[in-house]
Amino acid sequence: MSRSKIFLIKGQYNIAQKITLGEYARINVDHIVLITAIRFPQYLSNPMTPDEILNDPDRVLEDFDIDDQRHLIAAEYANMVVDRGHIEAVEGRSMDVEWLYNTIRAYHKNCGQSVVDIEGLPRRGGTPVKMIIDGVAHTWQEGLERLESQPSLG
Repeated sequence: MSRSKIFLIKGQYNIAQKITLGEYARINVDHIVLITAIRFPQYLSNPMTPDEILNDPDRVLEDFDIDDQRHLIAAEYANMVVDRGHIEAVEGRSMDVEWLYNTIRAYHKNCGQSVVDIEGLPRRGGTPVKMIIDGVAHTWQEGLERLESQPSLG
């Protein structure tokens, strides 16, 4: 992991696409949940299709939590990070689940990265109007400008 800073984004706001340059620089945790559920369907309370898993990752996370199998999702995440080697942003609706968020945060802190916590304050039926970056509230547009990669000469 070469970058010393990682953005952990709670919720599904597609911020990572706007603040990173490449697809391999970002991870959607909902896809990790999907991969884990497909690999270990025996821990799901009811069989689910891949679309159902992506639409309701909370149910999958709850099933894995009930069966004390959280470590399978954490291991799948760590495997993905190691395979990619360069991660700048992590997002997804699954990040709203506290134990998963804390596990991912602790993983990156343990690897010596500084973690930037990002959360959107949703408005009913629309895009969020505020973004909280490391505990400081910003307007949505101001927050995006603050997070975007700056152009460089090198």
